Amino acid sequence: MMVDVVGKSHFKGLVLLAAGGALGAAAASFLQPVPAMLDAVFTPAAAQVATSPECSAEQEKRNVAIVTAAASARPGAPGGLNSITAADYVQHNPEIVRFAQVNNVTTAQAMQMLGKLGPQVRGMMRRPMAPVPGRPADNLTYKVLAQCDTVVAVGQHWHEVPGAPGQYYATYFFNMWRMEDGKLVEHWDPDDLPTPLPDYLKIPVSQLKLPPAPDLPPPPG
Repeated sequence: MMVDVVGKSHFKGLVLLAAGGALGAAAASFLQPVPAMLDAVFTPAAAQVATSPECSAEQEKRNVAIVTAAASARPGAPGGLNSITAADYVQHNPEIVRFAQVNNVTTAQAMQMLGKLGPQVRGMMRRPMAPVPGRPADNLTYKVLAQCDTVVAVGQHWHEVPGAPGQYYATYFFNMWRMEDGKLVEHWDPDDLPTPLPDYLKIPVSQLKLPPAPDLPPPPG
């Protein structure tokens, strides 16, 4: 008769316990902790729940207002956020990260550089939200949600229905910020690198052949 390993061990344990006396007691004391050991091995540890600092409703409302104003005032170039970003602002957008690496600067410095160079590199930048006649306007702050100092802005973008010129359907994307003391200190979004890579993401600005800066109209007001 074939007996598996577990069966052999169990059988031997029964024989030892039946023997009684000191040997049986020793076997019993040895076998007793096994279920507890198995429970410890196979019982999953309690989940670690991430907690965030407490924030008042007023603070969350203020954070939502800051992000809404920032997104609405943003002209398309990253530099539009400079006035409310922290000096050590961390940007996780891969285009800005790549630009920072190529120019050996921080992502905060890359934001400032792109803000100034925006009109000159605009033709190289991927601009999926550029206005198109007849297409509904994008809404960068379709929904804005805050959990303490983490703010998520859900944006709405419109694509033309295939085979139906002039008809559009909505898609959605997100921007998420971490804030400190009313300043934007970190940012995430679902962007990716354009293919093929444009020159401004391969060549340092000091070596990049840029068109002359256009004459921009004065700011309103």
